[in-house]
Amino acid sequence: MKLAATAIAMIILGASSARAEDLKAFKLTIDGVAVEIDPGEDADVTLPGGKTARVRLDRNDFATFSGGTFSFVHPSSISVTKTDLGESITQYLAASALGTRRRGAGIRQDESSVAQSADAAGDDQGDG
Repeated sequence: MKLAATAIAMIILGASSARAEDLKAFKLTIDGVAVEIDPGEDADVTLPGGKTARVRLDRNDFATFSGGTFSFVHPSSISVTKTDLGESITQYLAASALGTRRRGAGIRQDESSVAQSADAAGDDQGDG
């Protein structure tokens, strides 16, 4: 019984230390010095020469996705993926953790026209 309790304690301690070493989503490099960081986090970076800089990584409210012949502005909480389905068919999917968007984000055909981003600012989410 004592051996089982010791084994469980070791497993719990091992799991705790594994969580402490989770990888960050981004690696920020400044003047050759890299620091791993997640959006919304602050980090201290010691630059060559010994100067310490405090950096922060924040997400923009909107981002632009550019396909081969079009681009559109979308909320940065939406991820856009591109999939080659073969036979000259390409699928673009805009989705969030809550599902896909019901309305488009305003598509422009070339760089000289202005994207209509009124729908991109809407908060309507799809049902999944």
